[in-house]
Amino acid sequence: MGFWSVRTDNPFVPMRQRAYTEYKLLAIEPAEPGFAWQVVAWLSHQPYEVFYHNCMNATYDVLRAFGVAHLPAPAHHWEPNHWFDHVPGPAIALEPGGAAASAPVRPSPVLSRKHLPIGDLDSIQPATPPWRTANTREWRALQQAMAAAPPMPGRAAKPARRAGVMVAALRRLLGIQPGV
Repeated sequence: MGFWSVRTDNPFVPMRQRAYTEYKLLAIEPAEPGFAWQVVAWLSHQPYEVFYHNCMNATYDVLRAFGVAHLPAPAHHWEPNHWFDHVPGPAIALEPGGAAASAPVRPSPVLSRKHLPIGDLDSIQPATPPWRTANTREWRALQQAMAAAPPMPGRAAKPARRAGVMVAALRRLLGIQPGV
């Protein structure tokens, strides 16, 4: 586990190295690559947590900052693969030893080199997304969306609620602000 960021024109190589098996192509209009990189820089300084800050939450934050619309809320009672399944669009198999798709990888005009930061993430001013800033309108909307998310298949809603209550109580006890 842990944070990783790779600057590459071909993301399939590092994805295979990390045992990913699928990906999705998402339409983005208009794109905000600068803000997305600022959120990546912010994420790189956040501690990993099973709840509230895991790969599902980080992916949600970067995609939302980049401009992807209609993302499912990263509900606390969902596993990352379940969240991925709810992201709009078909899953495309990432073949273990070959091409990930029949079309060749082409650099996106939106993601030209001029949009990519020079140097490492420490050279980028981190930005906390408004949906992760407690008590903002965006934060409250995200909290409501996460609470309203249906249970995963095969799981009852009641145990998930109890787990959420336990996590909230532990966070209060430890002085950790929820949703951050």
